[in-house]
Amino acid sequence: MSEIARTSLLIEPQTALDEELFERLQSIPSPNQAIYEQLTPSAKKRAQEKEWFYSQGMRVNPDLRPDTVDLDELDAHEQGLLDFKDYLLGQNDIDPDIKQLYRWKVNELIGSDRMLRAAVPTARGAVDKKRFNAYNEFLYGRPDEEIFRSTASWFRGIAEQALAHESPDVQETAREIMVMLQDIPEGDKQLIPDEEVFKAIREQHFKEGGYYSLLLAGVELPEKSSIKPDAGEPAIAQMLKNVGAADYTRVMTKGAGWSVANGRKELMGPSTYNMPLRRFIGLPLGHEGGSHILEYINGSRSKVRLLSTGLDRYENGNEGRAVIREQVPYDTMDAFSKILRWQDIMRRHLAISLASGLAGENMNFAKTYAVINTIDRLWERNKSPDDIKAADQKAHNRTYNLLERIFRGTDGGDGGVYLKDMVYLEGNIRAWETAETEPELIEQGDLGKFNINRERNGERRHVKVLRRLGVLTVANA
Repeated sequence: MSEIARTSLLIEPQTALDEELFERLQSIPSPNQAIYEQLTPSAKKRAQEKEWFYSQGMRVNPDLRPDTVDLDELDAHEQGLLDFKDYLLGQNDIDPDIKQLYRWKVNELIGSDRMLRAAVPTARGAVDKKRFNAYNEFLYGRPDEEIFRSTASWFRGIAEQALAHESPDVQETAREIMVMLQDIPEGDKQLIPDEEVFKAIREQHFKEGGYYSLLLAGVELPEKSSIKPDAGEPAIAQMLKNVGAADYTRVMTKGAGWSVANGRKELMGPSTYNMPLRRFIGLPLGHEGGSHILEYINGSRSKVRLLSTGLDRYENGNEGRAVIREQVPYDTMDAFSKILRWQDIMRRHLAISLASGLAGENMNFAKTYAVINTIDRLWERNKSPDDIKAADQKAHNRTYNLLERIFRGTDGGDGGVYLKDMVYLEGNIRAWETAETEPELIEQGDLGKFNINRERNGERRHVKVLRRLGVLTVANA
């Protein structure tokens, strides 16, 4: 008997097993911001630090520690979490699996609070870099050394090809990269999926009743032109309807990035854009709306309500799965790997690895900048070899924007770096490994915010518990 195709990405509302616990946890007063937003300095401070960095010849380290954190509010939030934990441990009639999910989650939230507090420079205590790094690694882990080596090898390969470029300026930059990365051993970690695995997951997404056929239902986009707001905004509105988020506000921003704030019911992105069709389908539609918003709404309908806001440290796999939604609109993984987005994901991991000491010593902001900016200059000079000055200026902007992200919460020195952005590459690699062995988990990830992937100890904690609770099914079971 043939499988009946789905007609919606939304699940039917279910009776929650954790209603009381979820409401109790949600009632704890907390900032309506993600931890990365709280760690970010004010716009005024960021502008001042950027100006100072360039005025000093890019040889100093900008201070990117947060300057707007209310420590009394933070203390109250952590105490609320500790009280919740005491309550949780004292309950004997809660399903052991539900209790475990909440223990993991509250420990993560406490860790986030303590990492944030360690980043704040105040008279109440010196900044504690050791404590910041300990909780940082508790939340995200350390960068994978084999992935770091393979990423460095990938960039060396790009530089080696550029040595044959007709422009002497491009050749010069390529040589600089070869020298900067020469002491990093070759890596043999496979960074992209096998062609057959990619093809199978792509077909899974675009078949009748598949992810993209349902996400794009009623969406009208031109097939042979780039997407601008006149076509893009109606498409976004229709996509939001398709995932049950018609009440979300489309917030126009000045930057080029796209993001979601489910707590505020906002989809944020640039007011003006000119995006290739497949890039537009993959990022604002597939990654942000069709993954992160859909997970939230399905989680709120699930028998485990915690799946709406997320199980503990879910981003370690969740972001990599969402990146798959950016990749499969392309005919092949090779085609995706040639666009700027893939390089952005790779350079995030490389920069974090360098700042974390995987090349021998923890590199500070200025030293990391020197390496990443050389990679960015090669990319921009390769695109515009006849206007090196303009190419280099674009490269400087790209490099600073990246390092401002990964050094947020730090003073820019050699004492640590914010690790979150490494999860995009590592999570994507592991999500493709999951797709090879249990492809059903790629789409089941839309049921809420959790990590579908095996962790470094080989275990799928979240999947194991959610299967016992009946949230996830086993293929052919």
